[in-house]
Amino acid sequence: MTHTNETLSKNELQIMELFWQGDKYLTSNDISKHIPEWNNNGYLHSLLRKLELKGFIKQVDRISGTTRTVKLYAPLVKKEEYATKLLSTLNIDQQCISEIAYSLAKEVSGDRKEKVISELESILEKLKASN
Repeated sequence: MTHTNETLSKNELQIMELFWQGDKYLTSNDISKHIPEWNNNGYLHSLLRKLELKGFIKQVDRISGTTRTVKLYAPLVKKEEYATKLLSTLNIDQQCISEIAYSLAKEVSGDRKEKVISELESILEKLKASN
C-alpha cells in the first residue's frame, strides 16, 4: 500500500502515467516530450516538486547537459497501489471486494482474458494457502 495519503490532480496523474507506462526513471525533458505544452515551463517543475512532496516520486540523480543540469526522478508509488488507495477512499466494505474484482475482470477481452483468469486463480490459491 502507498505510504502517502495524498491524491493526485489531473496533471499530476498525467505525469505519473508516464512513469507507470514503463516503470522507469524520467527527467523533466522526457516528460515535456510527451506533454509539449509544458516544455520550458515552470509549471512542469512545480508539478514535479508537488509529486515529490506528496511522496509519489523522488529525485535519484542529476544529469549535466550542455546548457543545464536536469533531475532524474523515480516513481515511489505503483499504479495498483494508487488505485487501491482511491478505492479505499470510497469506504468499500469487504463484501464488495469480490464484486469489484469481477467487474474489473469482465472488462478484459480477447487473448488477455485467459491470462487474467489464470492470474486470479493463482491469487485465490495464495489467499487460501495463507489462511
